[in-house]
Amino acid sequence: MDMNERLMDSPVNLGMAGPFSYAPSSSLVPVSRPDSLSSLRPILRPESFRGPGPGAMSPIPRFTDLSPPASDGRKSVYQQRQEMLLAEEQGILPYVSGEGFGGLEDQEGRKLMYEQKQEMPPERGIGRILFDKVFGDNITEGISKSARPGSDRYEDFYPSSEDDFQSSLIDDFGYPSVIDPETGRRVIPTDKELYSERMRTERARQDLPAYQELEDARSHMLASAVLAKEYGPQTAEKAGNFGEFMDRFTPLGSASNDRDMEMDLRNNAVGIQLFKKAGIDATLEQLAETVDGKILEQLEVIMGRSREERTTPAEGQPNAPANFKSPEEGFDVYYPRDKDGFFDTTRGNYQQFLD
Repeated sequence: MDMNERLMDSPVNLGMAGPFSYAPSSSLVPVSRPDSLSSLRPILRPESFRGPGPGAMSPIPRFTDLSPPASDGRKSVYQQRQEMLLAEEQGILPYVSGEGFGGLEDQEGRKLMYEQKQEMPPERGIGRILFDKVFGDNITEGISKSARPGSDRYEDFYPSSEDDFQSSLIDDFGYPSVIDPETGRRVIPTDKELYSERMRTERARQDLPAYQELEDARSHMLASAVLAKEYGPQTAEKAGNFGEFMDRFTPLGSASNDRDMEMDLRNNAVGIQLFKKAGIDATLEQLAETVDGKILEQLEVIMGRSREERTTPAEGQPNAPANFKSPEEGFDVYYPRDKDGFFDTTRGNYQQFLD
């Protein structure tokens, strides 16, 4: 038996390395080969081929989109990236939007969105924050009351003193105001020596959060944003977690309860995210504007609740006169409440005051 016969009888499919050549008629033509296997060479006839040979890779690879489709009909990340690459090949120039994202825009105004990473400040570590608080400049000092006209840090965040936080609450949401004897401006009453607790927590609608609650939420978000700008987002997050731990579990803190801590951690996280969106070059005024704007947006959501939604007590508050629960998304604007709607918080001895 010669070499071809032995190869033909082989149980192994030798494919194109076997003793036959491709012919236009698709028939197999035996070809004489030397007895030496090492010198076997297939005879290939180019006119026989109509496309890639067996086992060859397609000249244009195609990949399957394995990313799940978005529930709201938006394009998947895979689709966005493919469109971005195609647009770049066609010479479509990138643009930068105000939402923290970049994209591509063609002559017809078609936009292809893709993620654009914002430049972030270097992480300086929580030790640096503690050192600065003791021996240097405590950049978060006074932030909690900085929305009050005439306060120590007010001009840092509202240099123009127009359309500030309190003015928006008074003009747009009907929060009660008084004339400040020192500034002569309309302000929300906050001075414990001049105004009763009920006057200081008054608002246009019973289910709206009191000013103290809004001020507390603003304080945590703005302080976290300012820390993230100066020391880095990760450092700001660690500092916030450390501060809440100290408040909750050590004599040095305010002895906050579990729900106080949960609210503060939630608002700290939102503040850091708002800084990332604003960017490393954002000024204190711009950070305050961003935080204040988010609070006003949250109030818009609450104001838009139906009568049934705002009068139905939240879970855990069966006897409350209104719904004192923040929207599921975003930050928290209500202090923890007990079953009757009383403040259930250690902040400022508000525990026993009923809204």
